[in-house]
Amino acid sequence: MVIEVKNEEIKLEHIYQARKYAELFDAKFAFLISTEEIPEEIKRLARVVNYLLSLPAYRRLTLIQFSEKINALTDWCPENPFENKYFW
Repeated sequence: MVIEVKNEEIKLEHIYQARKYAELFDAKFAFLISTEEIPEEIKRLARVVNYLLSLPAYRRLTLIQFSEKINALTDWCPENPFENKYFW
């Protein structure tokens, strides 16, 4: 598992960095967590460019927003993999 945390808005360079670590360590799960809202343009790009969040062996990178106000994970892109039985 690879988890990268940013205290800033997620950018494309952050996605590629997290993907590199996930591929290097052959991670089953890879998460890029930000304390800022996931930019809408990144969400749209992920929907159009399918390989943006994909990893080898049908794995993928998941973007997550962490809300410091409520101390919880509040948004997942493309979805929360722990709620999807396909991954388990």
